[in-house]
Amino acid sequence: MLLELDRFGKIALGVGAIAGSIAFLNLPYPMIRWPVAKVAPMVLLPSFMQMDHHYRQAIIQTEQADQLINQATTIQDFDLGTEKAAQAQAHLDNLPVWFLGYYPQGYCGVFRCGWKFTLDEFEDARALIGRMDAQIFQEQNALAVLETHSNQVLAAQTSFETSDPATQEDILRDWQQGMDQLTEIPPETLAGRLAKTRLTAYQRDYQTISGQTAILTKGNALLAAAQQFAEAATAESQNPPHTADKWDRIATLWEDALAELNKIQPDEPDYVKAQGLKAQYTLSLGEVRELQNSEKEAVKLVQAAKKDINKLVEISASQSPERTIAAVNQVISDLEQVPPNTTVSEEAQVLIAQAQAYLSKAN
Repeated sequence: MLLELDRFGKIALGVGAIAGSIAFLNLPYPMIRWPVAKVAPMVLLPSFMQMDHHYRQAIIQTEQADQLINQATTIQDFDLGTEKAAQAQAHLDNLPVWFLGYYPQGYCGVFRCGWKFTLDEFEDARALIGRMDAQIFQEQNALAVLETHSNQVLAAQTSFETSDPATQEDILRDWQQGMDQLTEIPPETLAGRLAKTRLTAYQRDYQTISGQTAILTKGNALLAAAQQFAEAATAESQNPPHTADKWDRIATLWEDALAELNKIQPDEPDYVKAQGLKAQYTLSLGEVRELQNSEKEAVKLVQAAKKDINKLVEISASQSPERTIAAVNQVISDLEQVPPNTTVSEEAQVLIAQAQAYLSKAN
């Protein structure tokens, strides 16, 4: 029994020693592998198998990465292509550059490996991965720009819906800036192709909303202008009475306000509001014109009365008292027709009092 155990132990030690030797000879150091490859290449079978695996995977992953990156239609395709390129790079890094000129015929004769380690092939693979790395970097930057400015446009769209008219112009400016940045993304990139598709929708929505905003802005501007004319007319109307010329200036302000309201078309959002203001301003204009006419009539009556009084003073001595009294009564009757709240109303009352005093003495 002890003899069998001793024999088993020696066998195990021998196997372990052989395995350890093979593992040592397969260490990734040229000074160890190269002499072994010349005299006992089959000892490097583990290395050949590993190299075959990394070569095959490098080719597969490189082809898949190239397909996914250069023909990506979605961001997910590009992300997967980036992952495949990293895997291909990792497999290339595991290929022994020092062994490029050696072709293990024995191994490949048994396992039908499909690779030949040539410097040109290795450099071509590394160059392709290098180009893809540069392309990935460009694509990632372009995608970052795409997401940043797409979010800017979407934020502008969202905030516009709840914004007040005072801020809408700034929001539309941000919206336009976001779209401008999207047009600068290189068109050959995936981000450029996605940006072109998104811009079509963004620009359509922008034109629709900006067109509506332009109409609203125009209507608001016309309403604001009309209201400014109305406020000026109201301010000028304070503290009457006013002369006919001033009433005419006030009436012109109301007419200017109405002219602004008349520019708002029936299909515009502010049309109903404009019609309400138009009704108010039309009434105000009518009142001003009535006051202007009253002022003109009052001034005309007082001026005529003054002429009659001066004429009576001149001819009173040459005509009978009865005719003079009748003429004075006519002057009083004319002055009583002077409307109240005019610039000459007080003067008319003074003249009436003077005429009545004259009649009192005459009687």
